Amino acid sequence: MIPPRMPFPPSVWHKYLIPVAGAGLGFAGAALFLSSMDGDAVREALSEVTWWLILPTLLFGCVNFWLRTLRWGVLLGPRANLRTSQLAGIGLTAGLVGIILPARGGDVVKLALASRIPHISVAQLAAAELIERCVDGVVLGTFITSSAVATGANNWLLLLGLLAIAIHGPIFAALPLAGRVKYDVTTPVSGSYVRRLLLQAIEAVRQTDRPRIIRAIKLSVMAWGAQALACYCLLIAFGWLTSPALPFATVGVTNFAFGVPGAPGGLGTVEFPVRSLMDHFGAEPGLASAYTVAMHLSILAPLPLLAAALSLVRMVRPRSQVVVAATQ
Repeated sequence: MIPPRMPFPPSVWHKYLIPVAGAGLGFAGAALFLSSMDGDAVREALSEVTWWLILPTLLFGCVNFWLRTLRWGVLLGPRANLRTSQLAGIGLTAGLVGIILPARGGDVVKLALASRIPHISVAQLAAAELIERCVDGVVLGTFITSSAVATGANNWLLLLGLLAIAIHGPIFAALPLAGRVKYDVTTPVSGSYVRRLLLQAIEAVRQTDRPRIIRAIKLSVMAWGAQALACYCLLIAFGWLTSPALPFATVGVTNFAFGVPGAPGGLGTVEFPVRSLMDHFGAEPGLASAYTVAMHLSILAPLPLLAAALSLVRMVRPRSQVVVAATQ
């Protein structure tokens, strides 16, 4: 008698099969995108690029990362007792690992590094992540919806924006209410580790004071506004002046595409949505493909640039402190 096949345990799905499948789909999507590109048209679009305008694109990308780091510090609260540069080091390390590892492996590294921060629990880290995701979902969904309405779009773009707001908005509004459930975070809770962590994270969200959440919302709007300026500078570099709504829509679509666990660095999940967005705004196929690739690279490029700058500052600072101590 042939024994029945045993299903894979959930740990196998989460640790191996889902990341491998996501990476495979990402690489397949990247291969399809590259095979659909018109090489001559892309080269023609690249030949007309004003390359010095790439500098403000990278600058606004760096501003975006730094504002998100400030937001993370605000949500972690004063007990983290860390400078922004230290939090940036954790974020940059996680971002660089995410360029190499598939299935958003950088998020795991960020959690592992941040869990070593003194006086900060895993539940507080999860609470900060939960608030960030909800706020970003509402802000980016508003960007997409506003862009769709401004351009008269009645397609997947408007649907994506409305869905983002409809999903993240109620969750964010319900978190304080969920935290009012009678629950003592010091007592053990039956169930999975994820359930216990979620309950403790909701309690940590409830204990986050309103001024910090408001400041985090403001920093989110500023951060993604800076990223929209980066996208607009890149459009100007390509010599294509179109509706100002396109950069905001691009930021929203790109971030949701990056959220899909796939190949390293969002490869294969970003290209098709952004190129479809460019087609919707009337871009030529060659320009749409070239801009999509350049935009993807411009999002990743600030990470190694900021990591190198931060390493240089850390190398110079001890030397300057030694010189000051020697002169006193």
